[in-house]
Amino acid sequence: TIHEVGVRNRPDFSDKLVEDWRWQKQPIIIFVTGYEKYVYDAFDVGAFQYLVKPVDEQKFAEVFGRAAGQIVSEAEQRKKKLVIQYGGEGKAIPLNDIYYMESRNHNIILYLKDGNMELWQRCLSLPI
Repeated sequence: TIHEVGVRNRPDFSDKLVEDWRWQKQPIIIFVTGYEKYVYDAFDVGAFQYLVKPVDEQKFAEVFGRAAGQIVSEAEQRKKKLVIQYGGEGKAIPLNDIYYMESRNHNIILYLKDGNMELWQRCLSLPI
């Protein structure tokens, strides 16, 4: 979704963005404005890029292309899974659900978004 915001309601817009995606994945935000003083607001909402008007068409195309590339890359990353043997069955865990893994005495502990999982397996034998 592309939003165009006037200077008058810019602070409200930034607050609304944060409120809208607080519990979801952060959107890709490209600020395009004639005011350099709002660059700090861009940091506050984790903007992808901040462009000051007048914007060169080639620069905008480059930034927009990088943003689109990031979306595609994130979509591809969501498809990747770690396949393990767990409880006698194969289990596919999305890589994005794994915070980190710890190896301890031939056990691997997966720290996941929805809890932990402990495996009796050597780390080097995990198919990644």
